[in-house]
Amino acid sequence: MKRRPSLFSLLGVGLSLVCAGPFGSSRCGGASPGTGGEDAPPWLSLELPALPATWVATAVGRGLARDFESRLEAIHQLGCHLAASDIAVLYRYLLDPAYEPWLQPGQSYALKNDILNALRAQSLPPPELTHLLVALYRSTGQPVVMRDYALQHIAPWYARAGAGERAELVATLEAASREHAQGYAGTALIALVRVQNENATACVGSLTNRILEILRDDAASLCARITAVQLCGLLNLTNTLVDLRGLAAGPRRPPTLRLAAMASLRTVGPTAGPPPVQPRPGPDVSEAIPLHGGAEAVTAALAAAPPGAAISDRSAPIQRKTL
Repeated sequence: MKRRPSLFSLLGVGLSLVCAGPFGSSRCGGASPGTGGEDAPPWLSLELPALPATWVATAVGRGLARDFESRLEAIHQLGCHLAASDIAVLYRYLLDPAYEPWLQPGQSYALKNDILNALRAQSLPPPELTHLLVALYRSTGQPVVMRDYALQHIAPWYARAGAGERAELVATLEAASREHAQGYAGTALIALVRVQNENATACVGSLTNRILEILRDDAASLCARITAVQLCGLLNLTNTLVDLRGLAAGPRRPPTLRLAAMASLRTVGPTAGPPPVQPRPGPDVSEAIPLHGGAEAVTAALAAAPPGAAISDRSAPIQRKTL
């Protein structure tokens, strides 16, 4: 039986590829010409055939309308039965980190996130989506936001990935969780917890050790440490009580980190008791300060809350960004 070419071979793209030029251009993520880096791969110098006026063409910014709203609507119309050629076009766009000047800052990330949602929703699992997600995370030429998004999509994709691909997905999350200086280390921790909770046969390893490593690392990203603190409460890690009390009481700790530690202390251990530092009593408010969602969410909530507002961990389940 004749072997079907992979989507990556259709694109002419290797898994280590890091694009750095406009969609369909001839620049790639190596050094610029004259800097001693590798030459751009020849596939990027090839012009893509003109796309018909389809939802896919509009989704990737190659249709008649390139504004954000039109492209978002096109993505939502892609359906669950995309042809292999259409998936190849979407893959190529996802791998290209080029700036799109006709979009507002952040809009291209939203479009790519929704394209990943559409790919995961296909009735037949798209070939090599696992490798695409891993490549997006590993590519240092990709914006940090896209590397973070790739990690987020790994967790819901895990169950549909091929049996031989699941170990690679877990290994990718574990590698990301060791990058303590990056906020996406917290994203990787959350994804590992989700993979373990939703897949009984998943081999994730010691999550507690990974959480403790970030929790105790003063040089770690603040967002990653807050996520680790929140997971201590969510998972009721009683062996972190001393660490949490130290973070809550530390006068030189960032306020958002101390607040997160106070919230987790209310749920960790049957005799955890009150944290050593109590919030000032204040007026009765119906909405307590949420402590899930990272440093940005906590800071925004504190700014909007009245003075002395109650502190609570009664909020939505932990999530860094909505997929």
